[in-house]
Amino acid sequence: ETKEEFLQDTMSFVDATLTVSLPITVGKNGILMPALKYVMLLDSKTIDVVKAAEQDANILVYSLAYSMTF
Repeated sequence: ETKEEFLQDTMSFVDATLTVSLPITVGKNGILMPALKYVMLLDSKTIDVVKAAEQDANILVYSLAYSMTF
């Protein structure tokens, strides 16, 4: 089965991302930062292609980062 290549023929906003994070101080030098990102597709042609591939058009992503200063 050959899959058709997807090409956008016009410029458009493809997605939007909403991010929420909560930095937490750990000790004197550390910061722990949990975050949630909600990504949603905006372009109807892109949404159609993603759904045809049996994928979700909107996703929720979580992350956890730690940074330390010296």
